[in-house]
Amino acid sequence: MAFLSSSVGGNLLRFHSFLTTNKCTLRSNFTSSSIHCDSRHSRCFKPSHTITFCKPNDSDIDINLTSLETTQKDEINPFPSTSIQQTSAVSGVGSLFPAYSILILTQFIPFISKDYIADILFFTLSAACTLYIGAKRNMLEPVLEKLNPNSGLIAPVVGSGFLFGLYALIKYTDIDISTIYSTISTVFGCICLQMTLQPLMESILPQSLRNKKFQFPVSSFSMSASTLPRDEQSQSKISSNGQPDSDHNEVFTTKYDAKLSISSLSAFGLAVGCALLYQIQKDPHFFYSNLIAISIGLEGLSVIKAGSFVVAAGLLSGLFLYDCFWVFGSDVMLTVATKLDAPAKLLFPRVLPVGSESYPYAVLGLGDIVVPGLFAALMLTIDKELVFGMEANRLQEVRSGPYFKGAVIAYVVGLLLCFGVNTVTKAAQPALFYLVPAMIGSSVLVAAQRNELDSLLRFSSKSEALKDSRSKSSRELEQN
Repeated sequence: MAFLSSSVGGNLLRFHSFLTTNKCTLRSNFTSSSIHCDSRHSRCFKPSHTITFCKPNDSDIDINLTSLETTQKDEINPFPSTSIQQTSAVSGVGSLFPAYSILILTQFIPFISKDYIADILFFTLSAACTLYIGAKRNMLEPVLEKLNPNSGLIAPVVGSGFLFGLYALIKYTDIDISTIYSTISTVFGCICLQMTLQPLMESILPQSLRNKKFQFPVSSFSMSASTLPRDEQSQSKISSNGQPDSDHNEVFTTKYDAKLSISSLSAFGLAVGCALLYQIQKDPHFFYSNLIAISIGLEGLSVIKAGSFVVAAGLLSGLFLYDCFWVFGSDVMLTVATKLDAPAKLLFPRVLPVGSESYPYAVLGLGDIVVPGLFAALMLTIDKELVFGMEANRLQEVRSGPYFKGAVIAYVVGLLLCFGVNTVTKAAQPALFYLVPAMIGSSVLVAAQRNELDSLLRFSSKSEALKDSRSKSSRELEQN
């Protein structure tokens, strides 16, 4: 969860980091309204988003954040009222709608049956659909967190420190860490849930409601003409008829307005409602927890990318050892998973004997979906570049190829094997112990069958290589 939180956090704060951390500035002055940014930081936005600066009656500036191309039209009035609007360039969820539908319907299985078969069906479908959707969305989103070759070493160490720290707080202190952790995770998950629900609402809502927007003021500021730069003061001294203006001390006001669509507002309302119901422990508690956990997984998978096979396989191998050590070697993982009530895992309610003090849910950790999902997303990238020969730098839908199909099948088989062993032994099992060999093995087998084993082992996404070369060139230019 520590590894996931550090990565997904950037997605939740991407607009703030675009304006501050990445030193991109948004400014409005009395001669123009403009946006300035380094194209290397375009990853701060999803490709489907557009910001529009509207200058009523005389000028518009449209900025497409996918390519960061700017078009300015008919700038006449030096003192415009500026409006900011964020819209979706691609409405709905497109070809992923069936997968989303299965994922949503799966969440109602616990209400129908709570037997062993329903347990396995629920976890398998929920995990596989989340992995599938997240990997497909990974092809449509700019990189927000790029994994490097050291990720396989760092992730287990950071994860172990975070896990043991939680265990120590639970075991040896009176601090109510469960409430603290739950509150932070719920706020984090609420934002993810809103982002996940919005394209779904755009697909469900009728066209008339989908295009309806509400406008409200965000902020405004005023400035006297006397405070303008000297060259702009000279411009302000000319009236609209071309004659000198005798009154140069008037105050000019710039207003910023925001427009929100019905789909955005409805997604926000549902997300907040779900988070509140979860926090007040309203039944069915597990249902709200699962919705939030799945949205965290989807948003994480959509923006974290592994650029090469070595990086992805190294990450899986490192977390394979981490999972095995803390599950087989101690009670740390089991204690944290059952004592912390936070939406960072999938829950399936169990029927327990009256008076039993056992944990009332079967559990699948979110890391057992996200970490294999990153590998599956890389397999889809390999299909895109190696199998289909598609343009590496273009964000687009990619159909499932042999590597991705093999990864998804291997994930399902590994998960079923884990459940089978768990049933026989009646003991907690580290899911990555079964998933990692299955998924890495499937990719090697597919590559061997296609005579591409060397290409697989050496694979590094061309888009990542291009970004690295651009970054290096930029640093060299700055040094010179």
